[in-house]
Parts: sequence; structure tokens; C-alpha cells
Amino acid sequence: MRMDDLERFSFVTRSWGLGLKVLRPDIEIAGSPERSEFRTVIEARDGRRYLLENVPARVCQRKKEIALFLDLLAEQGLKEVLPYRKAAGGGHLVEHQMKWWQLQPFVTGAALKRPDYAFEEWRGGVMADFLIALHRCGKAAGEAAGSEVFSLPSYIRGIIGDMREHDPKHLFRVEAAVRFLKEDFMGAYPGLPAAFCHGDYHPLNIIWSEDGIKAVIDWEFCGAKPELYDAANMVGCLGMEDPRSLDAECVRAFLRRLRESGVYQPVSWRYFIELIIANRFGWMAEWLRKKDRDMIELEGDYLSILLENRDYFRGAWT
Repeated sequence: MRMDDLERFSFVTRSWGLGLKVLRPDIEIAGSPERSEFRTVIEARDGRRYLLENVPARVCQRKKEIALFLDLLAEQGLKEVLPYRKAAGGGHLVEHQMKWWQLQPFVTGAALKRPDYAFEEWRGGVMADFLIALHRCGKAAGEAAGSEVFSLPSYIRGIIGDMREHDPKHLFRVEAAVRFLKEDFMGAYPGLPAAFCHGDYHPLNIIWSEDGIKAVIDWEFCGAKPELYDAANMVGCLGMEDPRSLDAECVRAFLRRLRESGVYQPVSWRYFIELIIANRFGWMAEWLRKKDRDMIELEGDYLSILLENRDYFRGAWT
């Protein structure tokens, strides 16, 4: 670490009333590095560690909204959120030398053993407990987010349009899934009950302890969505880790706990497998953006597995 780096970050952290002891670039940070232009763990003079991020100016308004949502969730008692620290001026973002910064507590977690974790029953239970708590605590955040619900059908139509223009050779990978979703799901979508959702809920966006959840991170896609959106994304990601997990203890425990909670409406469960399949289009878009040919092929194969076994899963998960 250069001395000018220490001086620069010391100036920034003073905006939060912190004395900077040392930068910790040696510490691995969970979550996507694409959420910020630069990020590092810092150790303050009080001994605590924080995640310091430099965010692009174009997303500052969205970052402020997310910080507000996390504050509201924490106020409602959702202990797995890590609210951003407010600066001395009261805001969550600090400008220094035409760059914008934010700060939140940093927590370390237990590593996931892949793909074994996707079969561990206890994880299904605690992942469900978080969503149940989010559903119950999220009313204030939902009111702040507004009434406009994210439209998966419109998003999928946009992806298909982009594929026709830029990646027509991969269209055959998703055509059967699109036909299936058009049969009923896309027409029913506007009537599905909505709630405030994390928006990208999957195991790698969780900071794990040895037997539970320490924190849930990366809230960039949070907002009003179908109430089972997060559950569908989680099951889809577990199956992508290993398709056999879709009929194993972790997924079964996860869905059983959610159903037993009674917080989700029957019509949401009716379209659950459709919601999983629709959610996978966001991941396909990610692989297309990165031009990751292997993942495009794998995602296409996974969509086929979900489609061909949809009736079995409906029965197995009830």
C-alpha cells in the first residue's frame, strides 16, 4: 500500500468519523465486484472492519434508494441486513475528488463447499426463514419502493429481441421455454401478488456462519416483484449448481418451510415452476453479455431439464 493511498482513504473515512488504521486488500470480499468501480476492506482504529466502495456517479441515486431500504428493513428488525453507515452530513454517500463513496460493516463468513452445500437440509431451512422474515419486515421498504412491479415478461421479450439481433444462433436454446411461458404465465403475471424482494437471492449472496446466516448482501436488484421471486431464484440457482439438488433435502426443506409459514398466497405457488424458468432468462442474459459460450450451453441444457420435468417438480414440491 502506497502512502498516498492511505492518505486518500483516510480523508474519505474521516467523513464517517473514522480513523483509518490500515487497508486490507488481502481480505476476500463476497458478492459481485461489478457492483462498484473499486472496493476494499478497511480496518479502522477502533478495530472494526468496513467495506469501502467507490460507486459510479450514474448509480448514485439507486445506491441512495438501496441504503434507505436497508435502513427501513433494519428498523423493522431484519438482523441479516448490513445498513450503510451514515456520514457526518447525514447522507449515505460521500463525494471526494469527483468520486462517490459508501461504507458498510464488513463481516467474514464460512466458505461454501460446492456442490455439497446444495444438498444440506439445514441450509434450506435458514434460507427460507430469511425470506419469511423479509416478507414480514418488508412493508415499509415496499412502500418506499413504490407500486411499480418489475415486469419479467417485458424483460424476457427484451432479451429475445436482443438475441434475435445479436445472438440468433442461440435462440433455439430458449424458444421452448418462451412458448411455455406464453401459454399462461405471461398473461397471469400482472395478477400475481407482489412484495418487496431482494431480487438476487442465492447462496453466494449470503454471508454464512457454520450453522446459519450472518448477512445477505448485494441488494442492487431489490424492489417490488412477485412475492415468490426470491424463492424461485434460489431454487433455480441450487439446481444450476447440481440439478439433482432440485429433488433433494435442501430444496425440499426450503420449500416446506416457506409453505408452512402461510405468508405466500396459493396463486403464487401455482406459478412457481414458471417463475423459476422465467428467472433463468436473467442468467442467460448475463452469459450472453459476457459471451461465455460454455455457460450459455449449460443454461440452455438447464432450461430443458426444468421444462421436461416441470410436472414432476410440481408434485414433488407440494
